Amino acid sequence: MPYSSFPPTSGLRRPPLTGGAFSLSPAPHAAPTLLSVAVLVLTSAVAAILPATPGHAQAPAAAPLPAGTDAMQEIDTGVATIDPAEANDPNATLLRKGWTEFRLREFTRSVRVFEKLAAATRAKAAKAAPGTEAKPRTPLWYYRWALFGQACCWNCRQDGRDGARATALLKEITDSAPASDPVAQWAAFDLVRVKHLASASLPLDFADLARSYMELWTKFPNTAPGTQGLLMGLTLQQYAELRPYQEIADDGQRYIEANPTSPYTPRFYSLVAGCYQRMGQPDKYIALVGKMLETQERDPTNPRFENAGTYWRLAYEAEFVAGDFETARKYYRMIQTEYPRVIFIYGVEQALKRMDEIEAALREGKPLPEQWLTREAAAQFPTVPAAVPTNATPAAQEGR
Repeated sequence: MPYSSFPPTSGLRRPPLTGGAFSLSPAPHAAPTLLSVAVLVLTSAVAAILPATPGHAQAPAAAPLPAGTDAMQEIDTGVATIDPAEANDPNATLLRKGWTEFRLREFTRSVRVFEKLAAATRAKAAKAAPGTEAKPRTPLWYYRWALFGQACCWNCRQDGRDGARATALLKEITDSAPASDPVAQWAAFDLVRVKHLASASLPLDFADLARSYMELWTKFPNTAPGTQGLLMGLTLQQYAELRPYQEIADDGQRYIEANPTSPYTPRFYSLVAGCYQRMGQPDKYIALVGKMLETQERDPTNPRFENAGTYWRLAYEAEFVAGDFETARKYYRMIQTEYPRVIFIYGVEQALKRMDEIEAALREGKPLPEQWLTREAAAQFPTVPAAVPTNATPAAQEGR
């Protein structure tokens, strides 16, 4: 069912990133990676529950990471300094320690810490009536986040993963916490993600996954888990071709129009761009990815953040698919300027040379250099054979 309207979500903060940069929509034959799905929610939830530090604004409970920061770097910042007001709180110390171990992928140690925190707060948390929303820094609040931490460990570890145990822990949260409680919203998201991170030997029901993700938007509108559920649902519909690309693009565009300043808008630009690429409309694809680049946050302190690959894909699309040499040159030159030492810089130089030679040959009415053309293009234009090195084999000299 298409989503015809999206209420504003301008109050949300920047979504977590994979590798420090927004990713383009997956290629037609590239499924959304399990790692990208895992990072999508965990780092947001971690940032939401870490206690505030001096000089470091605390994000709203269900909000994703502050603008301009990489997910893992933000966790580093959150655990580096303990608020003096909480320095002697053993529960706060355990919570920080658990997420620190989780960030280091020490899942065995992390789950032990979360189990210890749950044991320390279980008795007092049990006194709360079912459906009680936990206030921050209370035993009930620590207990529920300890359960969530354990579930994340069991769901994300590569060896000894236990989806059933993760599901039981998450359902304990959703059964006792009201929908307004941020931990309940993240737990609901993770219940879908447990199914998404199933064993590679098991087939995925993309229709069911997409429906489950998008139901999160209905249950939790204007929240980070709800918006991420909408984004994941549309992405899976696109990948599995569950709906026409134009309908998915229209849904994504409606979100963008309703939330032009939302921190999630760049990711929706990427989603819509992928739809138009699949529909064979390179001009719209290039324009929308350009919008994504304009609106995304850039973190100069994150060494993993780079747009060279995106520039290359845009330049390639403009040159070979859209036939727009001006736009292709723009992005090739952006690579030269911003990433002069990138590994494919030689290819960038050759691309600029190729376009110059092709345009010069067309202006002068000369045959086009054969080495610069595809077989299909070479059949449409008069060409000159590519130069053969003097040390080439006899077969190569004869064109065989």
